[in-house]
Amino acid sequence: MIDGDLSAAGIVDARSARITEALRAGDYEQAETLLLEAADANPKSPEVLRVLGGVFFLRGRPLNAAVALKKAEALAPLDERSRFTLVMAYVALGHRDWARPSSRSSSRPPPPTLSTPTGPGGWTSTTSSTRPP
Repeated sequence: MIDGDLSAAGIVDARSARITEALRAGDYEQAETLLLEAADANPKSPEVLRVLGGVFFLRGRPLNAAVALKKAEALAPLDERSRFTLVMAYVALGHRDWARPSSRSSSRPPPPTLSTPTGPGGWTSTTSSTRPP
């Protein structure tokens, strides 16, 4: 299960309690909706982005998961569980090479910056992968 305690993220309100409840109940659709609202309200919260990335992954959206986790990583280092989820998202996208540490694959170019077309809340619900040219 995803750790749904968002008090460390400074989001201690009715929404965080509902997010935690949805995660504990396995209602990932509701958790995603609430987390998207939280991400819009707190775009610089690595904890919200980390949990959102995990929910995206569980809901079969590896591209969205990778984007959320990379955004979280840009704000603060990922924990081991989130790093693993990011690697699994890359594998699900068919890009195992993106998961390799840059020091081990220095002869290869780094993965492209992941981005998706924006929809409501700046996220999409696409499950397709993007492939570099």
